[in-house]
Amino acid sequence: MGTVLKYPDFLRQVFNVVLAEHAHEIDARTSNEAREMVWTAENRYNFSSYEVEDPRKNLEEYFKSPEFKNLIRLLRKSENLLKDLVGRVREYYGEDLAELIQKTWEEVKKSAGEEVE
Repeated sequence: MGTVLKYPDFLRQVFNVVLAEHAHEIDARTSNEAREMVWTAENRYNFSSYEVEDPRKNLEEYFKSPEFKNLIRLLRKSENLLKDLVGRVREYYGEDLAELIQKTWEEVKKSAGEEVE
């Protein structure tokens, strides 16, 4: 019998799922780079639900990091993907973490000279 997780695993059950659902919006190279960036961050920030029972504190640290900002820069043109990611994070981990993603996305858009909604 497998491990029952209190929170879905961010990389495997949230990020990769959203990435796959929006595969038609981004090229394979960008998708692979994004997946690798999150995998590297998972090891650094220890937010795997398979390793820690409650990954929210570690996800918060990651969502505030320069590494996460770089991920958002990479994906910023894929607005539907990012909207869905914010929604899934809100659903699984709560409003505070969803707002961190939204805030970082808005910062990246501003720094790129794009309009913020």
